[in-house]
Amino acid sequence: MKRLFVLAVSVFLATPVLPAEVRAQANAREILERAIETLGGETYLAVADVEAVGRYYQFQNGELSGGEVFTDYLKFPDKERTEFGEKGETVRINNGREGWNITDKGKKVDEQLPEQIEVFWDEFKVTLDFLLRVVLDQEETTLQYVGRDMIDFKRVDILEIRDEDRTRINLYIDRADGLLMRKTVRRLSDPSVHEEVYSNYHEIQGVLTPLLIDRYTDGQKTMQIRFREVRYNNGLQDRFFMASPLD
Repeated sequence: MKRLFVLAVSVFLATPVLPAEVRAQANAREILERAIETLGGETYLAVADVEAVGRYYQFQNGELSGGEVFTDYLKFPDKERTEFGEKGETVRINNGREGWNITDKGKKVDEQLPEQIEVFWDEFKVTLDFLLRVVLDQEETTLQYVGRDMIDFKRVDILEIRDEDRTRINLYIDRADGLLMRKTVRRLSDPSVHEEVYSNYHEIQGVLTPLLIDRYTDGQKTMQIRFREVRYNNGLQDRFFMASPLD
C-alpha cells in the first residue's frame, strides 16, 4: 500500500500543472482569429481598398494645437493617398518605395526624400489593417500570448506580434467579445511607446470599423482621428496612386 502511495505521488509530481498564462499561450492564434472574426472575418480580410473621410486633431502637451479635414485612400498592400483640406489642396502619395508631395492645388509635385519614405513605411507597417492582412502571413512574424489586463473595467487578453524588424506590437483584445481595443508599438530604435485606442465601432459593408482613434506617445495624447465616412472595395486603380494620376 505504501509503495502504491509513493508511486501515485511520483506520477503527480511528474505531471506539469500549467498556469493560466501558459495554457493561453497555446491559444494566441485562436484569440487573434476570434478578434479578426469580430471585425468581419473573411469579409474584413478580403478588403482590397478603403476610402475614409474625416478630420484629425493634433495635441501638444495635452492641449489642442491644430487639425485638418482629410480624405484617405488605401489600396493593399502598399499604396496610400491622403488629400488634406476641403478640396485636397495638399496631397501625399506613397506607392511602394516611391512617394510624392503635391502642393499648390496640384501644380507643384516633389518627390519625397528617402527619409520621408522610410518614415511612411515605419508607420504603415504597424497599422492595424496592414498587420492583420499582411504582416501575420509573413514567415518572419511571431505571435505569442503575453498576459491579461483591465481596460475600462473590461478584461483583455494581450497578444504580442513581432515583425521582421523585431518591432513589438501588442494587441489588447476584449475577452468577452473579441473586440480590439488598443494597440501599442515599441521599436528597437525608439524607446517611446506609441499607442492607438480604438472606439465608436460601426459595422460598414460587413466590416466592424472604429470611427474614433486616439493616439498617444508615452501616455501623452498626440492625435485624435474622427472618421465621418468609410467605404470599402471602391475599385481604386493603381494610377490613382501615382504623382499625376488624373492627367
